[in-house]
Amino acid sequence: YEDHFNTMFQELIEFKRKHGHCHVENDNTDNPDLVKWVREMRYAYLRFQKPKKKQSRDILTAERIEQLEMEGFQWTNDGVKWYRKYLELVKYQKKFGTCAVPR
Repeated sequence: YEDHFNTMFQELIEFKRKHGHCHVENDNTDNPDLVKWVREMRYAYLRFQKPKKKQSRDILTAERIEQLEMEGFQWTNDGVKWYRKYLELVKYQKKFGTCAVPR
């Protein structure tokens, strides 16, 4: 699994280089393998928090968690959704000079 992790981690880095962030969303069609891997990492993180079997800890180590977090990886979709809305607000503010978005 080490090779697979390293390969996908490099794809995540490439995604970050292109987009300026690591917030890979489920509907990203550019790289479905990366979407699947991100989902796997999020699930593995939950299992890492409460391991029931030795295998649960083998997939995602503390070192890998640190490696992902140093790149700005989001462990939940909530963080991704929040960041996307934040970027929309930044774009709105640049265009209209205010963050007071009408309802």
